[in-house]
Amino acid sequence: MMPIKNNSVRANSAKVIFYIMMMMSIISLYSDYLQYQLLNSAEAGIPISEDYANSNDTRQRIIGIVSIIVAIASIIIFIMWFYRAYKNLHALKIPSLNHTPGWAIGAWFVPILNLGRPYVIMREIWDETQYFVLDKNEKQNVSSNSIVGWWWGLWLLHNFSGRIYARIASGATTIAELKTSTGVAIIIELIEMVTMIVTLMMLNRMFDYENKFFEFVSNQRSQPLSGEKIVSPQSMDVTGI
Repeated sequence: MMPIKNNSVRANSAKVIFYIMMMMSIISLYSDYLQYQLLNSAEAGIPISEDYANSNDTRQRIIGIVSIIVAIASIIIFIMWFYRAYKNLHALKIPSLNHTPGWAIGAWFVPILNLGRPYVIMREIWDETQYFVLDKNEKQNVSSNSIVGWWWGLWLLHNFSGRIYARIASGATTIAELKTSTGVAIIIELIEMVTMIVTLMMLNRMFDYENKFFEFVSNQRSQPLSGEKIVSPQSMDVTGI
């Protein structure tokens, strides 16, 4: 049997990076609000100094670069956690899993499939991690996976709205067009903040389930329990990071 690996380091890293993303959303929101006010003043004919306009552009550019770096880091860290969480379930030969561990990575990058397969895998991680540590008569106590649906729906909304913003912003040259693109950016940042809140709520609960899962498997290694969840100590390898 494949080794079961403690996923807590990756889980904590994921929480940290999403809190950073939340902070960047707040900073971006405030920066865009300042830019919107500047554009309002320009549209009203109020003189704007070149230094003030340049400082606004520099601030927006720096925030944009940092936000992209944080977003890329969040994707890498989350997928690392996601992959190990799914692989740990496969290591226990759970029969109800519908995809190989490799799909926990590939599902994010294959066109069309990436619209739904990561959600399906996340739902399996959510349900099966809980199922494994519950007694047969406690299956009804599994927490609803509805929050997984909210998480995925918000991520899709955020991604699609980001693409719309990119098209609007790329063609914005007049003050009116810049105001529109900035207003859209503010809406997207509000969506991102809600997305981060739901994501962190889901992950905090998922990490608690995962800790119980790892503790349960570790205990079974030395003292197998009776019932359907018995895993042979001879075939189990429980290791850390």
